[in-house]
Amino acid sequence: MYEFEKVLDVAVQRMQEEDRALYMALHNSHTTDGTGPLLGIMRTNCFGVSKLSEGASDIMSYGAVCNLGSRFNHRCMLVFTPEIRSLTHDIVQLHAQRRL
Repeated sequence: MYEFEKVLDVAVQRMQEEDRALYMALHNSHTTDGTGPLLGIMRTNCFGVSKLSEGASDIMSYGAVCNLGSRFNHRCMLVFTPEIRSLTHDIVQLHAQRRL
């Protein structure tokens, strides 16, 4: 986990200052298990996504930490399914799995 924390640190340092502040303000529920702060935030707030491009297989999965989505979903059971709509415009569309 320590090595991945270092990789995340490079990515977070490359963020614009405002985006970095928003990321660091997200909840971290892994403060006592040895997970570093950046990885803890990612583990707490990351949504699994797949098929980032046409023809991609379900084998390759990715994760996304979404500024707004991460702020309203902290339940173990997701109530929506995230779908990447545009890689060039950072758009994630959320689909409710049941009537809300």
